[in-house]
Amino acid sequence: MTATNLPATNTPHRFMISLRNYRSLLLLLSVSLIPITGCESVSGWYRHKKASPQKIVRQLPQAPSKNIDRAVIEKGKRTLTVYAGNQVVASYRIALGREPAGAKNCEGDYKTPEGRYKIVAQNPNSRFYRSLMLDYPNAHDIAVAKQRKCSPGGLIAIHGLENGFEWVGRTHSSVDWTNGCVAVTNQEMDRLWKIMPIGTPVEIHP
Repeated sequence: MTATNLPATNTPHRFMISLRNYRSLLLLLSVSLIPITGCESVSGWYRHKKASPQKIVRQLPQAPSKNIDRAVIEKGKRTLTVYAGNQVVASYRIALGREPAGAKNCEGDYKTPEGRYKIVAQNPNSRFYRSLMLDYPNAHDIAVAKQRKCSPGGLIAIHGLENGFEWVGRTHSSVDWTNGCVAVTNQEMDRLWKIMPIGTPVEIHP
């Protein structure tokens, strides 16, 4: 290969590297635009945007679907998986609280809880598209917070993306951006909304 051929050979390669870097930069910028909130308050308490008792389905005696046994969240893998027996029905990448390591103990620690919970409410008018709220804090969470002499915080939810930022899509999971909730895309939230009724068990593992 002659010296005169080198530029022609390397130029497309360099262009492709530059294009990949540019795309990666765009992805990072799009994720960084998501407001660092989640759960709609610094403390982790879940506040409903323009919500009323008529708009929120809460604490209803509704059993889980006969086909869906549980949802399992693995924080270390950043995954939420829904099971029917041993069969995987759905599995998604997730974003966690801004301090993902360790279990949530106190209000305002930005951590996602760990333990066994269940869906106790559905909010179709969430600031984060739609939300499935968990029965956090449970008795164990309250006991731990009491030992630490702090408040455990309030309800934690599985929710979609901040209203107006749905275009970020799956790139949102590149950053842990909530205050302790578990976030998925809006399209994924639509699927979970259909297959995870009130009463569905949710396991959250480290």
